Amino acid sequence: MTKNCYFFSDGDLPSGFAIPAEFRDFVLADERPDVGSWWFLCDYPLHADFWIATLREQYPERQLVPFAKMEDTDDVACFDGTDLSESPKVVYVHAFASPGWEVRGYAPDFSAWLAESMVQ
Repeated sequence: MTKNCYFFSDGDLPSGFAIPAEFRDFVLADERPDVGSWWFLCDYPLHADFWIATLREQYPERQLVPFAKMEDTDDVACFDGTDLSESPKVVYVHAFASPGWEVRGYAPDFSAWLAESMVQ
């Protein structure tokens, strides 16, 4: 059985940015390990569209591609849309914070984010 995931339309993504293959492979796997309090936006297209639009409106100077949301908070894990490598950096964003105060940390890439998330 093929799992369906929503990865945004090309017009939603920063120019030249591609969703990392490692992330696609992970979310399309038949079974996913527990990632603590995070849930993946690709499983909820309306939420994915809401968060990409909201972050773009709140932080227009940033190019953020949200992929996971923490339960019960406004924390969102995003790919750095300016990182056009195959393994873009992950930015932890606390949405609705004043611009300049939104970044809560970084992970070097999706696999580092995943390792951190599975420990929580």
